Amino acid sequence: MGNAVSSTPEREKRIIRTSWTGVGVNVLLSVFKAAAGLLSNSIAIVLDAVNNLSDAFSASVTIIGMKLACKPADKEHPYGHGRLEYFTAVVISVVIIFAGGSSFIESVKKIFHPVQAEYSAHTLTILIVAIAAKIFLSRYVSRTGKEVNSESLIATGADAMFDALITGATLVSAVCTMIFGEHMAGIPLDGILGAAISIVIVKAGYDMMMSPVSELLGERIPAGLAKSIKSDICSIEPVMGAYDLMLHNYGPEHMTGAVHISVPASMTAEEIHFLSEKIRTLIHGKYGVLLTVGIYAVKTGNEAIVKMQDDITKIVSALPGILQVHGMFVDESKMEISFDIVIDFSVKDVSEMRREITDILGTVYPNYSVKVNIDKDYCD
Repeated sequence: MGNAVSSTPEREKRIIRTSWTGVGVNVLLSVFKAAAGLLSNSIAIVLDAVNNLSDAFSASVTIIGMKLACKPADKEHPYGHGRLEYFTAVVISVVIIFAGGSSFIESVKKIFHPVQAEYSAHTLTILIVAIAAKIFLSRYVSRTGKEVNSESLIATGADAMFDALITGATLVSAVCTMIFGEHMAGIPLDGILGAAISIVIVKAGYDMMMSPVSELLGERIPAGLAKSIKSDICSIEPVMGAYDLMLHNYGPEHMTGAVHISVPASMTAEEIHFLSEKIRTLIHGKYGVLLTVGIYAVKTGNEAIVKMQDDITKIVSALPGILQVHGMFVDESKMEISFDIVIDFSVKDVSEMRREITDILGTVYPNYSVKVNIDKDYCD
């Protein structure tokens, strides 16, 4: 998710309108291809028609899923129903995989029990028109999907372009059969091509499924998005740094999250309040993210404490597995040092790392107790 995109009602209309276009085009292509495949006795064309029919079904599922995803939040689902878009994409992927698997079985049967296909000029015309239609549909759906940030539409657009390539392969087979018919007698080219098409369909379905599954599991924040949000926050005075950014995706158009900022310890509660409001307004307006802002107080007036904080940061940062040190605070009244560290996922024994840090700092600053908060590497 980059900048905030179009409003949800307009986005819903565009996705549904585009999906209905996909339904219409795929149903028409399926009818014409099925007729051409049956008349020419071509399993490859018939399977291509079945694939178009599954595409039409997938577009219908997208429409239903979009309608459900846009339901307003309720008591049981206070964050809304936006994640249903990801479930929709998973359902579509499963349908594609099932269709590809069934087609593969039928194609293998055709390889062992081949029936010579008989193509005609009408068949070739239908295939050429189908290729042109799929290329147009792919560009239209992919462009709309990128504009409205719809993973389902983007995947559907890519699948349509794949279909155009597959139909192109069928066209090549038809031309070869018409030109070299006598020399190709007994060669199950149609079945072989059908099997190849089926494998491609299954692979495409699997790839399409992995993306929404990853989103549902909790995907890592895109590095570019994290850096951009932090940069915008740090551009606001008197923010000294932005850390611990966490974003939770409740659908392509609904993200919530939290971030900690470091500010001078001399700021009043009222000043911090207005600063937090300014940050939330900026990030929500630009990225559509509802952000909660936490505060790290940084002492800047005491040179001895500032030097102490810098020295501690250098010592801890030099240890293996430490990605970042922040939130440093030295409490002279309690004789306590506290800070946060971000560790690499390669670190397995977190307790041992904490003990190592406290032992080292305990030697350097024997009069202070050390409190280390360990954060995971949620973003860059």
